[in-house]
Amino acid sequence: MSQERDLGVIADVCIEANDIIQQHGTLEMLVLIRHLLFVVGRELAVQSKAGTAPDNPDDTSQA
Repeated sequence: MSQERDLGVIADVCIEANDIIQQHGTLEMLVLIRHLLFVVGRELAVQSKAGTAPDNPDDTSQA
């Protein structure tokens, strides 16, 4: 699995965690997950700008 695909998986898992934390977590947890989502999103944007991000990160046929 490439680093680009790893970031896509990380983003998906963080989004799921964000949903759970919004329902059941503390304010501190919410701040941390939002920061993590920001960092992952920023890295995805850097890779996209560099042309290294996959066209369809949900496509697992390239594994």
